[in-house]
Amino acid sequence: MTNYLELLKESSLKESDLGKMDEPPKDWSPVQKRSFYKKKIAAAQSHMKRAKETGNGGWQKMLQKRIATYNAALSNLSESDSPCWKGYEMVGFKMKGGKKVPNCVPIKESDDESKDKPLNKPFRLPSGSNKKFGVYVKNDKGNVVKVTFGDPNLEIKRDDPERLKSFRARHGCDNPGPKWKAKYWSCKFWEKGISVTDLLKDKK
Repeated sequence: MTNYLELLKESSLKESDLGKMDEPPKDWSPVQKRSFYKKKIAAAQSHMKRAKETGNGGWQKMLQKRIATYNAALSNLSESDSPCWKGYEMVGFKMKGGKKVPNCVPIKESDDESKDKPLNKPFRLPSGSNKKFGVYVKNDKGNVVKVTFGDPNLEIKRDDPERLKSFRARHGCDNPGPKWKAKYWSCKFWEKGISVTDLLKDKK
């Protein structure tokens, strides 16, 4: 059997990728964190392929665990974090330095615009938004605010018991918090026994 670490020397893979689990700096933006996790997953998957070629079961088991951990971190990030700073929201994309980046603009919702909005009634956001759903609620100060939530690129597959259980466990849905937080509504949409269609119905 070929030694796995010897095989690494003949490839473009880095032995340092097999070290301890890395975490992105806490002050990084969600966009930077997503990029970090995706690169780590890609590196681990490349190592997995070579580990299978050498028949190294120990490395395979370790890499499988690593990939699952990074995927879970990426999933949590995509559901709960916005690519923009607090007080800003994403409105499409823009070009910066030759790269396509989120276009973050200040959230502006005047009293006149929000006072007549139906409260606690989720709705779908326009195509191109960085979140899938929105809802108007009153916050702890009594102000009407718009809460956005849900990854537009992910499906809500609550019919799969394992996915349902995994999502609610990762997001701590046993204690979803107040209605003016995105977590509350994300958990609401992953409740058993009520469909997304029912949640989006205009109940008068």
